[in-house]
Amino acid sequence: MRYGWGVPLPSSDTFTYTGAPDPAKWDQAGECWPGNAGNGQRCASHTTVGGGFLRESGDAAGRTGWLANTTNQKYGRWEARARMTATDPTATGNPYHPVLLLWPQSERWPQDGEDDYAETHIGADGIDAFIHHPTPSGVVQDHYSTPVELTSWHNYAIEWQPGHIRGYLDGVQWFDDTDPAAQPPGPMHGTIQLDDSTGGTQQPAHLDVQWFRVYAP
Repeated sequence: MRYGWGVPLPSSDTFTYTGAPDPAKWDQAGECWPGNAGNGQRCASHTTVGGGFLRESGDAAGRTGWLANTTNQKYGRWEARARMTATDPTATGNPYHPVLLLWPQSERWPQDGEDDYAETHIGADGIDAFIHHPTPSGVVQDHYSTPVELTSWHNYAIEWQPGHIRGYLDGVQWFDDTDPAAQPPGPMHGTIQLDDSTGGTQQPAHLDVQWFRVYAP
């Protein structure tokens, strides 16, 4: 690896098979359960592998995909090669909200943080990063943004070290959060999400991931 991240861990995935995501590497959504903030539904049938990539598909009714990696660790690196696009750009509806993020093993939010290292909506002209962490005055989101053409394949990565949370786009660092309050207190795992963030009719879309890599601290 360019940054000396070493060999990807066994829960990394190149998606060179067909069918459901490998259960040794991924925890799946049920069929179906409430989606982001109660909007839409996360359905296992909307996450499939074939043709050399993973696809999460969102339909007009808000049924969409979700996936969580089985490796939890404090510190490390995560990277995904992804593209995000409307299934039919002429269709009407609210845009889906793709997110690559780190979520706490404890499932406690916001106490144990959330690191969104590639977050956007279908049709946007760039991505955002939101490093969520609590403070005495409420939940803070350290925010970063950078332009990118979402429908093309790009590599999105996050590196978590003591004192640093860094984001990379195609191997180039684009943010470095050094706020001590932003450091999560415990282990995290990567998730791949195509969220219905608004409710109502959605513009059908998909989030494709060609590979997903996890590196040890």
